[in-house]
Amino acid sequence: MRGRVLIPLLLLTGACGAVDRDDDDTASPEDSGGDGTDASDPPGGDDTDGGADSDRAKDTDAPTETDVAPDTDGDTDPPVDTDPPPTFTVTVDPPRLELETGPDGAAPATFTASVLWSDGTTVAPGPTTWSVSNAVVGTVDTAGVFTASVDIGGTTDVIATIEGVEGRAVVVSRWVEVLDDPGVDATWFDVPSTPLASPAWTYPEDGTVLPRNVASVKFQWTTPPAKAYKLVFSTDVINLTVYTTELSWTALTEDWERITRSNAGSEVKVELYVATESGVFEAVPLTLGVDSFDAAGSVVYWSTSVSGMMEIPFGQPARSFFTSAEAGSCVGCHVISSRGIMAYNRGGSGGTLGMYDVSSETETYTGTQAAQDGRRTHYSTFSPDGAHLLTAFQGTLTLLDGETSAVVDTVLTASTVTQPDWSPAGDQVVFVRSTPCNSDIYLCKAGTNTLERMTWDGQAFGTPEVIHTAPAGELAYYPTHSPDGKWLVFNRSTGDSYDDPDASLWVIPADGSRAAVALGRANATGDLYNSWPRFAPSGTEGQVFWVAFASRRGYDSRGLPQIWVSAFDRAAADAGEDPSRPAFWLAGQSQTQNNHIPAWVDVAPPSVP
Repeated sequence: MRGRVLIPLLLLTGACGAVDRDDDDTASPEDSGGDGTDASDPPGGDDTDGGADSDRAKDTDAPTETDVAPDTDGDTDPPVDTDPPPTFTVTVDPPRLELETGPDGAAPATFTASVLWSDGTTVAPGPTTWSVSNAVVGTVDTAGVFTASVDIGGTTDVIATIEGVEGRAVVVSRWVEVLDDPGVDATWFDVPSTPLASPAWTYPEDGTVLPRNVASVKFQWTTPPAKAYKLVFSTDVINLTVYTTELSWTALTEDWERITRSNAGSEVKVELYVATESGVFEAVPLTLGVDSFDAAGSVVYWSTSVSGMMEIPFGQPARSFFTSAEAGSCVGCHVISSRGIMAYNRGGSGGTLGMYDVSSETETYTGTQAAQDGRRTHYSTFSPDGAHLLTAFQGTLTLLDGETSAVVDTVLTASTVTQPDWSPAGDQVVFVRSTPCNSDIYLCKAGTNTLERMTWDGQAFGTPEVIHTAPAGELAYYPTHSPDGKWLVFNRSTGDSYDDPDASLWVIPADGSRAAVALGRANATGDLYNSWPRFAPSGTEGQVFWVAFASRRGYDSRGLPQIWVSAFDRAAADAGEDPSRPAFWLAGQSQTQNNHIPAWVDVAPPSVP
């Protein structure tokens, strides 16, 4: 074997002392510096003088049989070394470390690295560079000492790098904390528990999936009279215990972020224990999913309580967006383009079009000429680039310029079409056809109701084709494309499409190639008025999309129409299954307002004074 040339001699003369490979385990007189080579050896370590360490020599001054290639031409070939160069791996010890951290941190842990050669020998390492894969969980210094975060739990790799070769160890840091309530004696819970006879949780629902950046959740429950309650949030990387005397608990921002960001891409188990005079009872635990990604954009919704639009940048409180007081008229049924232009219905059932520039916070068109030039709308949709606006009014679709609102063309005049939605790729528009009526607000229950699509090539629309026909006695309406353009979520109900108690959410492929599937988990049970779904403008990298809709389900014992959000599992949709998950309340709303028509957009909102 040739001398080791991949690692500098520094590797073999480190702090652990000399490494001598002679058979007699003693350095020869010719060895200088104790490195196991003769002073006269060349840098590669090959022995040329036949000294006392000749057992390390692989090439001599005269070629041997194994060093000479077979002679086929009568000439003497040059020496050839047939041994492959040695390789090595780096190992880190301990290979796995589990520790507990919290507000007071954890004791530092020391890691060591070693080099293992392909011939089975292990030597002390040379210069080692230490790093971690997830610096949020902890840090490592130049000596391999790991210090866990005092803010969060999680998993990280501790990485040792020697001559460009990495070795890794895994650290699982579990955050442990107890949040005490001065009115609770924790020893009340130090007895065996028995199952609670009736369901306790009222919010959230078991199986709910949340974005990583969701605002803190208010956990709510009902039980028989009790002295106190104990909640335990547990995963591989967190154990948070909470004591309270209330029938709800909302985490502080830092505590909630610790739960969600420590467990992004996994699930959190939530247990509830109830201490009564007769003993301790345990509710059926919740399992909540936390998505690996944040939800992006803002939800702009219409609130009848303020007579105008409100906005919630996801994870933040609601704020005024554009109200009737500013417009001097009723405003609603809004859409917002990628260029930051909002089109809306101005004045109610008259169908006057309004245009509003979000960045400058000014109305660019107030509908004064609507009766003369056809710029009227109840429902609208922008092309993805914002260059065009397609409006629907009393059964007719009209194409407008997306910024100036000038009329470009009349698209369909069948007097039965409404509620258009442009695909994210810009290649098709889906709309509702309700025969024989021409009303946008109330669709016809008698006759035929279909969802149809028509292609768009950038210049003209194609011939409409049916992709879904509502069952007899039902209507299909409010279609919306998913961010990847593969799916349409829409409403079905037995009413007239306006404020229907049994309105429910459904999904079909955007090309109509499969039958519709109900979003059963998002719909929940009962007459909840689940209406007007809209997807978040998220990218396509995550496993789930987010669908916002209005619903009158209870939250804080109230049943007002509010904005709710459900996860949409893309893999389940591909498999033809219900892709929805139980919905969560969009935090930041006023719980005393009536909120409808969420438009989830990804543009800069108006400035805040």
